[in-house]
Amino acid sequence: MRLAPTALAAAAALALLSVAACTSSGSGSSQAGGSTQGGGSSPGSTLVVGEFNPFTGPDAAFGPEMVAGCIPAIRLINAGGGVLGHQMSCVQEDTRGDPADAVPAAQKMMATETSLVGVLGPSSDEALATVPLLNTGHVPMFVVTGQAAFDHSTNAYF
Repeated sequence: MRLAPTALAAAAALALLSVAACTSSGSGSSQAGGSTQGGGSSPGSTLVVGEFNPFTGPDAAFGPEMVAGCIPAIRLINAGGGVLGHQMSCVQEDTRGDPADAVPAAQKMMATETSLVGVLGPSSDEALATVPLLNTGHVPMFVVTGQAAFDHSTNAYF
């Protein structure tokens, strides 16, 4: 039965989006992705939740499971008027389950998604390599890792 993982992913997406809604209530002059292109989120712009997980490679099944939580959460949020006047969307970024591929994927996501408010991921496959990058970029993360290195994380966006 796949209901429990899907329900968990949907709850995780809603929790991430709730945090994003709280953190996006400022002046709008800064962005979660660290990019200054576009001058922040303008009224009515679409806020992006990155699906930062493997969609190809040996753990390719994990990415679609995370998307399965984001899509219904985004639909419910958008149907309810969005977040502070903004609609939301889910965008997939494939880490391939490999730190060597995930680092440039994280850099690309933060550089190109100018309204990135958070990510679902990274997974255990690439968390050690990408959490520091996402944290430095001020990107809130709902990390799906059980690695001991994160037991007492001091990353503010973890």
